[in-house]
Amino acid sequence: MLLYYRLILITFKAGKAVMKQYIYHLDVSLYSPEIKLDRADNAKFEVINSFSGACKNLFSLFKRYGLTSDFIKIFIKLITKRNSLYFVKYNDVIASDGLISFGLCSHYAVNKNDCIIGPVNTNDTYAGKGLATFGLVSCLSYLKQKSTYSKVYIDTREDNFAMQKVIKKSGFGEVKSSYER
Repeated sequence: MLLYYRLILITFKAGKAVMKQYIYHLDVSLYSPEIKLDRADNAKFEVINSFSGACKNLFSLFKRYGLTSDFIKIFIKLITKRNSLYFVKYNDVIASDGLISFGLCSHYAVNKNDCIIGPVNTNDTYAGKGLATFGLVSCLSYLKQKSTYSKVYIDTREDNFAMQKVIKKSGFGEVKSSYER
């Protein structure tokens, strides 16, 4: 039944599958998480926002991504200083992570003092434990403390129901707009 539902969501345009990407945003200065997350005993939130931070966490990042193109892309993005990476360590393993981009999005218009979060990834071993929500709420609290940014954007595919739940639970509310992928 779920497969049938996903097939209905996908439309075809010029012979290619087209899917919507849902966009959410919030004013970070007004952000106040409605949920309390108690993971302090097993989970730790961290942000890498510098070359030295990337080097300090090189082993953890390598362990998470291996020597893949994703690892190389993330490392390059971190040393350009246009991006930061947040992650949740659970029992000393990166269980969930998300990229934070500042003032530039290739899919929709944002202002120079806005942030875009994504992609957000969770290791399959730790899925369903609330770690993506813990990470996103912690990231939003971190960005609020910085008070340099106006809005925070995040987007996800229309068929990514788990991420939609995380986004709503984290305080973004309903979909604000969409675009075709």
